[in-house]
Amino acid sequence: MKIKAYAPKRKGFEIDRLSIGTPVAALHGITRATVMDLANTMGFEVIEKILTLQEVYTADEVFLTGSGAEVVPVKEIDDRNIGTEVPGPITSKLMEAYKKYARTECVTPIYK
Repeated sequence: MKIKAYAPKRKGFEIDRLSIGTPVAALHGITRATVMDLANTMGFEVIEKILTLQEVYTADEVFLTGSGAEVVPVKEIDDRNIGTEVPGPITSKLMEAYKKYARTECVTPIYK
């Protein structure tokens, strides 16, 4: 299974049964890179490419990433529903994986 991402100049992802993709022009943020690494570790192929709006509109799932927001599922785009459930199963897995990673792997203790 692969995952696609889309959001011109944004850190968004579009998922279908074939791939996970992310736009080539997306900002190269730490959260985006971490989610891409986690997706690869989970066995998903992540592809940076130019995606059409049609691909995004017909995606099984769509999500955005950001430092404060982490991984956020998208319910609709341009008044078009995305997928059948929000968050979808792959987005849910990535949300959980990122949350676990951010709270265990990246933690710098302040107090002992």
